[in-house]
Amino acid sequence: MSFFFNMMPIDNAPRSYPRLPWYCLERFRPVLTNMVRHASRLPMASRLPMVSGLVAVLLAVTLELWVGRWVPWTLLLVGTAMALRGIAQVGSRLGIEVWFLPLCLLFGATFSFYAGNQRTRAERQLAHWKEAAASLTGLDPLHWSPVALRGSVDSPVRYRRAVMPLPGSKQTDSTARPGTVTQEDWQSQTVLEVSQVRIGGTWKRVQARVPLIVDGRLDAILPGDSVEVFCQWKLPSQARNPGQFDLASYYADRGYSAQARADGPDQLRIRSAPDRWRADRFLAWVGHIALQSMERHVPFGQFPLASALILGQRDMVAWRLQEDLLATGSIHMLSISGMHIEMLSTALLLMGTACSLRRTYLFLTVGFVIWGYTLLCGTNPPVMRAAIMLSVTFVARLLDWQSSSLNNLAFAGLVLMLGRPAVFFELGTQLSFLAVAVLILSGERLVRRAAPLLSLIEARHGKVRRTMRSFRIQCIDMFRASFWVWFLTAPLVWSGFHVISPVAIPLNVLLSPLMLIALTAGLGMILLGWLDPFGAILGGICGGSLGLVDVFVAWGERLPGGHFWAPAPPMVWLFSFYALGIGAAWWHGVRRIRGRRRVLYLLMAWMMVGLAYHPVRRWIERTWMPSPGLSITFFDVGHGCHVWVETPDRALWCYDAGRMGDHDKSYRVMADSLWAMNHATINTLVLSHADADHFNAIPGLLERFWIRRLVTTPQVWEHSDPALRDLLTRLESAKVPVETWRAGHAEEGRNWSLMALHPHQGGSLGSDNADSLCLLIEYAGRRLLLPGDLEPPGTSQLLGLRHIDVDLLMAPHHGSLSARADQVVAWCEPDAVVVSGSAKTLSPKVEALFGASGRQLYLTARDRAIRFEIRSDGGMVAKLWREGEWELATTFPDR
Repeated sequence: MSFFFNMMPIDNAPRSYPRLPWYCLERFRPVLTNMVRHASRLPMASRLPMVSGLVAVLLAVTLELWVGRWVPWTLLLVGTAMALRGIAQVGSRLGIEVWFLPLCLLFGATFSFYAGNQRTRAERQLAHWKEAAASLTGLDPLHWSPVALRGSVDSPVRYRRAVMPLPGSKQTDSTARPGTVTQEDWQSQTVLEVSQVRIGGTWKRVQARVPLIVDGRLDAILPGDSVEVFCQWKLPSQARNPGQFDLASYYADRGYSAQARADGPDQLRIRSAPDRWRADRFLAWVGHIALQSMERHVPFGQFPLASALILGQRDMVAWRLQEDLLATGSIHMLSISGMHIEMLSTALLLMGTACSLRRTYLFLTVGFVIWGYTLLCGTNPPVMRAAIMLSVTFVARLLDWQSSSLNNLAFAGLVLMLGRPAVFFELGTQLSFLAVAVLILSGERLVRRAAPLLSLIEARHGKVRRTMRSFRIQCIDMFRASFWVWFLTAPLVWSGFHVISPVAIPLNVLLSPLMLIALTAGLGMILLGWLDPFGAILGGICGGSLGLVDVFVAWGERLPGGHFWAPAPPMVWLFSFYALGIGAAWWHGVRRIRGRRRVLYLLMAWMMVGLAYHPVRRWIERTWMPSPGLSITFFDVGHGCHVWVETPDRALWCYDAGRMGDHDKSYRVMADSLWAMNHATINTLVLSHADADHFNAIPGLLERFWIRRLVTTPQVWEHSDPALRDLLTRLESAKVPVETWRAGHAEEGRNWSLMALHPHQGGSLGSDNADSLCLLIEYAGRRLLLPGDLEPPGTSQLLGLRHIDVDLLMAPHHGSLSARADQVVAWCEPDAVVVSGSAKTLSPKVEALFGASGRQLYLTARDRAIRFEIRSDGGMVAKLWREGEWELATTFPDR
């Protein structure tokens, strides 16, 4: 075991290089031998065996996922053959380096078998549940169906901000920074182990794990409670738009069968408590007491941020602050991460050393506290990684073994993969392990020993001067470490969040001591917060520290050039970045500053390539590539509207951007689609009218994309709605030109044209919907009509125009049956109709109205995102978003 953890002194004796076992490679033996000698700079087998094992496992699991189930069998056969050949040829005369490659292959084969079986079992469970769900009345991915469930609570209750202000809520400004919130502002989240479902008047036995969301706070629910819930539920849905999160895959990976929600705590009744002691129940009770203590004692409105930082209650923080933390590269504050555990252990070790505790008692006490805190805050992968690494390090110190931090990191990774092999494919886990590896490698380089003469000279200086010099060196080292962590994790963050945040380099250095103070005070509140004097003092320290954090984050978010948003380059670029970094570090070495500079310059050049990729690609497409035709895409945003028109000259027009629901997060579906389709610029954003479900996503898009101009109506420009006035103020601050259009306004491009048909000259017709901006688009003999939410009396004005035969119509007012849509359909006689709306549009009446006479009917609630492509010769096809790509649905006859 001491070999695998590398806790014995390293043997630096010269190595002998064995004959290659493959006779066909003998002719290349000198070249390969030189390569092996050069690779001995990083003797992975003897110094970093756990790292070698983790690399082998990750490669094997990745190949099994991408290539197929025959990969583990191949690795198993090759590893066994190499081991048998080594036994037959040389017996036990060679060192561990010769045996290590077969061992890594066999190890990788075992893990890939395990990963494949885990994934197959999850898929089978999901398929079995879907079959069982077919027999349960009304359960599908589109509709919330009322149901009564019985089961036991399987996880501690966590809280989040209500998606929309609940009845009686005092939330007035959802974009405000942290402040006082009321009972009605929260939603509770937990997981139920469902054992019975009521169908009709009878209870039917089932086995299912169901996440439950309840409006309001559930303060009396603990893990193990047997409960009965009156709620609504539905199956998780797959990704419905490009770039959207796939909830169905997420649920399948974690063994969840459906999602449920209840209207309030009164819809949940406790039937009985567990009949035996449960550790998670005790920890949940401790967490509940700590949360109440923080709510009472943390001042300056920092209770939500303190709950996120100390107890992992990330969703309690206002969404505006979450966005600021993401933009400034300090989002790790909102979840209990490995850094929190390491900072906390450092504080405890310093306090224990100051109290002159024996090393054995100190390590055991700190280890007990760290594992208790890990279990209390949720065993997410970064936290488990830190706890495992610290435990292994403490054991090594107690046994006086020499330990390798990289080996400890790799061992933590292998332990996590035993629990869930897919954990390393999650962005949070990748960032955690990469950041720690960078800190370990850079930390080894930062350890310097001063020359004896310099030490003597330094000793003659005054204490103040020595202290200042030491402080300056520590700050420089911290900034250097912060730079390397940011620079090497930036491509991964860019690929996941489409943001690059140079401000994170100084900001994280400034925030680290404040976080350490807040964490230490928070741990004290967990232990002593129930005593009001101690709770008030510790809460004041915690709140004051987090108040300064809030100030620094707000400054970092406003700093010009501190962060910028951009679509990420292809995954090939990301893989190449880290492959080049590893190769350059291996070739040039990183022990000397010259080698580190060469690695830095190479990676900076490759980063410039990534930044230039999309602008250069777009320039090449506009200059050299043939016209792609015209396409129009309707996105599934629920009850709302978001339509793209991509013109033949490669300009992007967006018609409306909004959806019903959480106004703060309404932009996410649209922004993710823009990133996924590699768009960084919106040439023209059209706002049809002044309803929030058509414009509430524009502020979020304005922060992330370059909007060249906004087109709307005079009625919108003169509207008095506060949210709309705030939007227009933001557009003015961002220097976005705003144009007002009326009927008759027209624009022409290369072989395409666009004309406004409504509203006409004059004042408002009495409602926002009646004043909707209606656009007619023509290309290659095809016509498309976008009427917004047009309804009477505006409909009468549109119908007063001459008859226009269109190929594609977006149903007015989300397919509403009261908007005289039947007259609009009869007036323009479309070949196809698209209804952009929620699941309420899935009704026989809507289908009868818009799908009559053999007309093609598409509903975003049923068909997900819908894309129509028109070629230059007039050919038109319809495509639906399926399994991460556009799938051909309909080919329309030629004109």
